[in-house]
Amino acid sequence: QDVVPGSTVVLKSAYSGTAPFKVKWFKGETEITTGGTRFIKKETSASTLELHSVKPSDSAEYACEVSNDKCQMAFTGSAATLNLSNCSLDDSGSFVCMASNEAGSDRCSCVVTVKGTFNTAAMTVDLPLFSEPANIVEPAKSISVTVGDPATFECRLSGSKVLLPKWSKNGKELTSGKKYKLQCTDKSSVLKILSTEKNDSGEYFFEVSNDVGRATCEAVLTVLGLFILPFS
Repeated sequence: QDVVPGSTVVLKSAYSGTAPFKVKWFKGETEITTGGTRFIKKETSASTLELHSVKPSDSAEYACEVSNDKCQMAFTGSAATLNLSNCSLDDSGSFVCMASNEAGSDRCSCVVTVKGTFNTAAMTVDLPLFSEPANIVEPAKSISVTVGDPATFECRLSGSKVLLPKWSKNGKELTSGKKYKLQCTDKSSVLKILSTEKNDSGEYFFEVSNDVGRATCEAVLTVLGLFILPFS
């Protein structure tokens, strides 16, 4: 997550199983303990790590490791790992991993079959990366130009790929050609009218979409006539 320097960040990890639990937090490969601007709180089924007055040097990948006599769970980046120690035939079965955030939730499962006696079984799941809806970070602005001059509209975008931008006027989609030039990246979409005419005046509509969302905005173009000053 992105935060502002000086703010407080709270990271939370939930877990279940048979107590007692051993909980450890890591910054990269280094274990974190309570002290200074860091505070670790342990509850019955969850643990939180609070980082107060964060600085740029606090930027890193943080991980929580939870274990008891039987299981050890770890969360690092986009992967969750479950280790089972001293496996027995009773440990055979279906294991489900569920992940969620503000964008949604997803789950996956795997089947473990214990044949004979094993010391340890390990399962690693790559957590799904949830899609961010298409969004307009900075909408196009209304502008005025003199007839014959070019006119440019630009929208700044965000969202998960693939983003599908579309410009239109009076219900008709605009495409690159002799009159218009469209330039699109993952972060912006630009519509340029190469040489304006009076009938180019009007409202221009922009839409961007992806698999999980859609955003729109409008901007007005005013094309002014030429003013010729009379000779004295």
